Amino acid sequence: MVNINYRLLPRVTLKIQVDDVLDGIIYINEQSIRLNVNPRKFFLASDTAGYLLSLAALAFDYVFPTTVYT
Repeated sequence: MVNINYRLLPRVTLKIQVDDVLDGIIYINEQSIRLNVNPRKFFLASDTAGYLLSLAALAFDYVFPTTVYT
């Protein structure tokens, strides 16, 4: 199991939170051998806001209106 942490509101914007999660996903993929993770079989799960951040990070070409995170 691998955990992805992200910075919290209100200290950062929503976009930064999504970027944190996306960076974590990229890191896991790049370090999959060292972490003993099959990159073709990993999944994301959460019982908190992290779940929604994970979905947002995986959306292709995600774009949030400026008013959401300024």
